[in-house]
Amino acid sequence: MCCKDVTGTQFSTQKFIEKVNAVIKQYNGKLVEELEVKLEFDIKLAEHLYSWVSFALSSRAKNLALDLLPANFRLHPDLYRFPFELCDGGSVSRLQKIQLSFISFEPPPQFSGFPNLKKLDLHVVRATQIDLPNMLANCS
Repeated sequence: MCCKDVTGTQFSTQKFIEKVNAVIKQYNGKLVEELEVKLEFDIKLAEHLYSWVSFALSSRAKNLALDLLPANFRLHPDLYRFPFELCDGGSVSRLQKIQLSFISFEPPPQFSGFPNLKKLDLHVVRATQIDLPNMLANCS
């Protein structure tokens, strides 16, 4: 799904949210191997992003991309906090490709990584020196 209509003008954020939610509703309960969201992050989107990530993980997604980088990201103090509470053993082991942009990465202490991760792309991510090695600890 793209963020431009046929005339090339930007959809409003609300219109985009409505369209994504409508598509997700159509695929509820079905296998969805990939979810990619490319949208400039605004704190008002956090609730919707949470439900979209929840949908992807419960739909057995192998690839997850959240590209939320605003044009002037240095002016935005709030990054999207990746919802690790949605990750269970099954969803973590299914993920093979993760792309995260403009994300705060704060896994819980018991998190032991993504065992089947084959590709990781991080851009403007806030994480500690402990979090990243823990995330990659069980990768092949």
